[in-house]
Amino acid sequence: MDRLVQVMSSVYFPFAAIRSLDQGYVERLGPPDECTSALGYVTIGFNWLEESLERQIARLAGLSARIAPAMTSELSFKTKVAVLSSLVRMKPPLREFNVGKESPEDVWNDIVRMLFECEQLRNKVAHSRWSLPSGARIQRTKTTAKPARGVAVASEEFTSGHLLDIYDYVLNVQWMLDEFFL
Repeated sequence: MDRLVQVMSSVYFPFAAIRSLDQGYVERLGPPDECTSALGYVTIGFNWLEESLERQIARLAGLSARIAPAMTSELSFKTKVAVLSSLVRMKPPLREFNVGKESPEDVWNDIVRMLFECEQLRNKVAHSRWSLPSGARIQRTKTTAKPARGVAVASEEFTSGHLLDIYDYVLNVQWMLDEFFL
């Protein structure tokens, strides 16, 4: 019982004990399934998009690599978009944006709209309850409690393909964001 810890009348495994088992994915859960893997990709892709926002904020604000994380790491996604948007709209001297013959403001407005769409998609994925997957399908359930409507439960089925479409869209928006600043 050296790996177990007794607390009051409960026994639990501390993280160190679980970690010491040194088991990989297949040993613990069996072969990966498409849906939960796709959910993971959405999460990782959104993280890359946030890192891109932080990089561009640092660049436009002239922050050093050492200082930038102190300014951006605790900001919400919405605030990162607002800060970067403010910096873009300041039209820094000697700064041109990669927009071809299009209006920088119009292109930027499109990017901001897409950034907020990514946030909505991420929130839909991250703030839901998920069933166990059934093949290439998984059930999402969202419960809300609003003063005007009371409790509402919405449920919908997702395919791994739909989740990967969200991932691809997030990566596309990240690419557009980075291209805007070339």
